[in-house]
Amino acid sequence: MRGSFDPAPINPESEAGKSRLRFTAYLGLPEPPTYDINSTTFGPNPPSHLDRTVDSRTVQAVLREVNQLNFFHDVFEVELKRTWDLPSAIMERLGPITRGRQNYFAEPNPMALTKLEERASWLVAFREILTPWPCSVQKPATFDLVVRNTDRGPNVQDVIALELALARFYCHAAAEILGRRPTIPLYK
Repeated sequence: MRGSFDPAPINPESEAGKSRLRFTAYLGLPEPPTYDINSTTFGPNPPSHLDRTVDSRTVQAVLREVNQLNFFHDVFEVELKRTWDLPSAIMERLGPITRGRQNYFAEPNPMALTKLEERASWLVAFREILTPWPCSVQKPATFDLVVRNTDRGPNVQDVIALELALARFYCHAAAEILGRRPTIPLYK
């Protein structure tokens, strides 16, 4: 599933494959989510058939959707391994970063953080999720940074510093808990 459009991409013998199958079972899905470029949820004009030339923007949109699903799956998996809570409780906790969707994985909704204000508020919500995660690496000094506002909105340097601190901590903590490198979100 990770970045693949192959009809049978999950290797049930690999650690990642086992993780994806557990995730499918936790959510009560009949089978792991698959991705069909013809039915992407992005854009008002999905492509017809793959035998025609596919617009590169559509391919980029689908890859972003796959990336987001993988990122949220990794955050979900860390929360599950960290707390052993019910999947519904974890999904509720992830609500602020998945735009309030109760089951983001069954009905993905693209996360377009095009405005600096949206990005800053998303980072603050993500920090709330990351704060209790255990990690052998100390949290960066800017992890608890409060984004200052200017007359034109959030301070750009503060947003970038907070994002970098959260990304560093997330990558270390998630890798320790998952036993592999986590997926990081992409921005448009």
